[in-house]
This record gives sequence, structure tokens and C-alpha cells, in this order.
Amino acid sequence: MLTIIVPVYNEEPAIPGFHEQMTGAMDKSGIAYELLYVNDGSTDCTEQLLSTLGAKVVHLERNMGYGAAIKVGIKIPRRRRSQLSTVTAPMIRTILSNL
Repeated sequence: MLTIIVPVYNEEPAIPGFHEQMTGAMDKSGIAYELLYVNDGSTDCTEQLLSTLGAKVVHLERNMGYGAAIKVGIKIPRRRRSQLSTVTAPMIRTILSNL
């Protein structure tokens, strides 16, 4: 199974579109996957929004920075392969091309 780690900080407006595109592309790929969102202490409604998606979510109590969020995400999966992505990156093409 592939774990896609997605660190987010105050990304409330971008998450629904990202989640829809990512799950759509991964579902079509036939690859077993899970999305792991790491909420890096967001102060907007990111935490509430993530809880409605049905994805795996880790909430950090305060903003610790992008690098720390990635490190937390890397420690969580117990799978063989992980791929990093950000909500603002050209994510789907990059992820699928690296598989």
C-alpha cells in the first residue's frame, strides 16, 4: 500500500479540490493507497474539514513548520513506500509518475 503524506497549514480552501483530484486519480490507478494529512496547527477550519473526508489525519497542536510536519507523517505509515505531496504542488502528475 502506498501512503501519500500531505502536510497542510491553513489550507481550508484548497483541500476539497485537492482531495477530490487525488482520490479520483488514485482510484483510477488501481494502486492501493491511503492519504495521510498532517495538519500543522492550522488556525482556520482545516481541522474540521479534514475530519469530514474519511482520510487518516494527524493534528499537531501548534504550527511546527513544514519539515516537522513531514517528519511526523513519515513516522506514521508502516508501509513499504511513501510519497510526499503538498496541497499547492502539481501533485497528481508528480505522484503517479514516481510510482
